Amino acid sequence: MIKILKFLFIFSVILNSSKVASQEKQSLSQEEYYQNFLSEKDLDKQLYFFYKIEDFIKYKTLEEWNEYLDDEKEKYNSFNNNVFVLELYRIGIYSNLKKYEFSNNLSYDLYFKSKNEIDKKYLCKLLRRMNNNFLKESKIFEMFYVNSEMLKICPEKANLSNIYSFLGQPELAIKLLKKHRTFKKDSISFKNAQSLNDFGVFYKRNNEYDSAFHYFWKSLSLLKVIKKSDTFKNETDINILTGVVKGNIGEYYLYKKDYTAARMYFLQEAKSAREHFKKGNWGFKNDYYRNMAFCYLNTNQINIGKKYIDSLDSKANTGDKYQLLATYYTKKKNLDSASFYSEKYSNFSNALNLKLNKEKNNSLLNLLEYPIKLIQKEEENFNIQRINDQKQKRNQIIILFLVIAILVILLLYYFFVKEKKQNKLIANKNEEIKKALSEKGILYSELNHRVKNNLQLIISILKMQMNRLSNDELKTTFQYSINRISTIASLHQDLLKDETISKISLNKFISTIVNDLKKVYGTLELVKFKIDIQENLFIHIEQNQALGLIVNELITNSYKHAFNTSINNEICIKVLEKENKVYFEYKDNGIGFNASKVDKSKSIGLILIQRLANQLKANATINSENGTTVHFNFVID
Repeated sequence: MIKILKFLFIFSVILNSSKVASQEKQSLSQEEYYQNFLSEKDLDKQLYFFYKIEDFIKYKTLEEWNEYLDDEKEKYNSFNNNVFVLELYRIGIYSNLKKYEFSNNLSYDLYFKSKNEIDKKYLCKLLRRMNNNFLKESKIFEMFYVNSEMLKICPEKANLSNIYSFLGQPELAIKLLKKHRTFKKDSISFKNAQSLNDFGVFYKRNNEYDSAFHYFWKSLSLLKVIKKSDTFKNETDINILTGVVKGNIGEYYLYKKDYTAARMYFLQEAKSAREHFKKGNWGFKNDYYRNMAFCYLNTNQINIGKKYIDSLDSKANTGDKYQLLATYYTKKKNLDSASFYSEKYSNFSNALNLKLNKEKNNSLLNLLEYPIKLIQKEEENFNIQRINDQKQKRNQIIILFLVIAILVILLLYYFFVKEKKQNKLIANKNEEIKKALSEKGILYSELNHRVKNNLQLIISILKMQMNRLSNDELKTTFQYSINRISTIASLHQDLLKDETISKISLNKFISTIVNDLKKVYGTLELVKFKIDIQENLFIHIEQNQALGLIVNELITNSYKHAFNTSINNEICIKVLEKENKVYFEYKDNGIGFNASKVDKSKSIGLILIQRLANQLKANATINSENGTTVHFNFVID
């Protein structure tokens, strides 16, 4: 079990970092990573450099690191992301020194303190650090708790498959791992090969070796296909994983007592390891020595087996060494030594099982205890905060009441002194305003009356001049000018009738223009007018005037050019207001015209329509494919 735990941790680190390592190609030295960590101001980049440092004690002692981190924390007035990350560095340094228990205690305290205050991405880094520490200590229940928290904070990083595998649930473990790694059946990918190997490990933990071998073989076969394919691949990752899978296959044959086949795969595993772990940091070296010793001892090559036994690190593989020595001396028929090491192996195994059971029980108690502590602490913080809020609110109410009372007294005194004077001033101002409004109304009415009369005089003069003309084209031109002036005169007539100053009814004004044009152009009586204008739509006089002139030009244009016959002729005028905007649309069902062929420089009507639309701060769109359609919108002043 310990080997598998180490394998999962070391191999996942190797696989996850190999691509980055191959890309960096050792471009930065450890000293450069350390210096960049000290000088970097960006929090995420600083974290990146921190995790690249392999030996922290090389640069500072533990006391110096703690002092440095405490000094850095003094720069901040409150607990924030920066302070949290500084504590995360401290936890990482203790983990680097293999002080896992102390590191985990710091981690729990930090997590409970900050889980509702710090960005989730930093909380996730803390949880992942805790998970790695517990993995190294084989604390399954703590791993379960941490991963449960990761499901809340960063669910994409949580992976409960290892835990369920240790609990003897390989099927559930595989299901979770497939979901975590987005496993795609029949996909030729390195992740799939890695997942297939892990599926085999899950079954091996449950002593289901035939199922384990099935997945190991599928993983090895897939790695061979990937290596021959043209897809992008990392040769180092493939070779390392191939060696690991062959070692697992060797353990399957060892279980089946096919020692020749087992030894062949172990040797291939060792060859791959020697190629890629040149500094002697192969994590499974002692497992390799143990497995090879078993193979040689069980094929009666006991002297070679003894060499592998002597190569074992006694501190890391005490129980394995006792068992192998007992087997070795049994083969040598040295029964006293065989009995001695057999007894030592039995005692060691019993002590180890007691220790593991104790750790599991402690882990289970801790698993139950920490949430209770968290709830108690949260309740305590909540109660303290509630009491402080109540006190603060009560003090604020008292202060506010006093301030309001003083202000009310001062205001009452001020209004009492100034009331008569203000009332007199207000009365005088009201009288002045009424007088000014009355005078303004009279002047405005007189001005409109004079403007209307002057416009009627101009119209009369133009009509007299038009009647003296013999040229029909000139007469038509005069009539158009008279119509435009009449539109303006109608506006002033409405202003006189409604006795308004700035706004008149748009519906009433447009209807007047249509009726006036019908009187001028008799054939317009044969045209069906559909006027759809909101009854309660009032706009400023200047906008009314511009819109009225546009309607005059459009109806005149339809009269001149749109209709070839005297039947089924129709003009639609639609105006509506929405959210302080006026939407105008004019349509006729005439023959239309080719806009590209019209000489716009000579078309006074088109020029006038665009200029009037510009006065409204609008841009008129003219479509003449099926009849003529003009639409635009403008904001009401």
